[in-house]
Amino acid sequence: MTTKQFYLFTLIVFSFLIGMLLMGLWRMLENKQLRKENRGVLFLSLAAFSWSVVGLYKYYDPEIPPLAHAISDRVMSSFSNLFLLASLTYFPSAFEKLKTRFSFFRNSDQWVLTVFIFFTISTALFTAIERSFDNDSGRLMIILVDTIVSLFTIAFTSWALYKSISLFWTSKLLRLVVGVLLFIFILSQIFLPMASVFSELLKPYYYLGLMALLMGVILFGIISVVYFTISNYELLVNTNLTNSTNSPNQLNTLSKTNFEIVGMKIGYLEKEKLYFITLLLKDQIGNVEESTIQIKKLLKPFTHWLVFAASRKTNIQLHHEDISNIKYRMIELWNRFSDKEITQFHIFNNDGGRFELYDMPNGVDILNIDFLVSRFVVRETFGEFQSCFTESARAQLGKLNIVFNKLLGF
Repeated sequence: MTTKQFYLFTLIVFSFLIGMLLMGLWRMLENKQLRKENRGVLFLSLAAFSWSVVGLYKYYDPEIPPLAHAISDRVMSSFSNLFLLASLTYFPSAFEKLKTRFSFFRNSDQWVLTVFIFFTISTALFTAIERSFDNDSGRLMIILVDTIVSLFTIAFTSWALYKSISLFWTSKLLRLVVGVLLFIFILSQIFLPMASVFSELLKPYYYLGLMALLMGVILFGIISVVYFTISNYELLVNTNLTNSTNSPNQLNTLSKTNFEIVGMKIGYLEKEKLYFITLLLKDQIGNVEESTIQIKKLLKPFTHWLVFAASRKTNIQLHHEDISNIKYRMIELWNRFSDKEITQFHIFNNDGGRFELYDMPNGVDILNIDFLVSRFVVRETFGEFQSCFTESARAQLGKLNIVFNKLLGF
């Protein structure tokens, strides 16, 4: 077995195993709604299987004309890029600004459709190049287009995975090592196509590039499996807890922090120019204390806290296609800035897929609502839940009804 064959065999085996593990993680989500909301695992699994197919094709290396060989290589590469890009919107901790700015990126189904259309156009472009240029120039153009797409695809997906796994891996050294290795993986997307074009110049370093790519694929796959294993475990545990018939007080006994959330304040501090969330925490003895987080920027998860606060005041339940990721990002925002760690079952009630905050005896207060209404991202977030806020529900807001009518766009 040659060095190249050993590399390809290793790529085939590891990619297939990673694909099977990721597919297994996705299949563990028995609830159809949870599967839909976590299709990122499925897409990464299909991307890993695509790498196996590419490796198998190159292992047997059929004898075909150079231009046809370049096209077939790029088309197969496009499949893995397609699945990687399709997974981006399912990473809850990455690309918050893009999700805020672009509606097609915020809606997962719309994003997946956009990605499929883009790669359909790319395939048509490869065909047009084949018919319009001679062998050498056509091959170079195809490699150039695919290199650019692959570079951005691997870079964006690696960044999303790095941001997501950083939520669980707090060691700076570990995150540095992972970040460096993923960066080398990204660079391999430039070096290998260049080695194919400038074969004589870069031939001595070709196998080093292959090893960098192989190690990058394996590392990327391992981190994906680890991240989605942790994420799915937390999701399944929280889902089981919120679906149980236990009362909130009974659920709290299962937590490592035994307290009950009995009140909430949310709003904007004008003098300090800070957004804040305050939770009133009642321990087992009956003592109540305040725990507050403050943030300078208006982050999307904060606006979701605001939506849930409004829904609690109106006694309505919320539904959304991305509700699992929304709840996850809300809890992640709180735990990032607070020393009082909470989990989803501390605060969310699930009634057949419709969610709300648990009833809080001390009530929910929304402060400086006029300023919040002026923020575009707040209005946009409430617009996503507009169908939940019926006219009768808004009437329960009393004096705030006029303001919320503006907020909800009525």
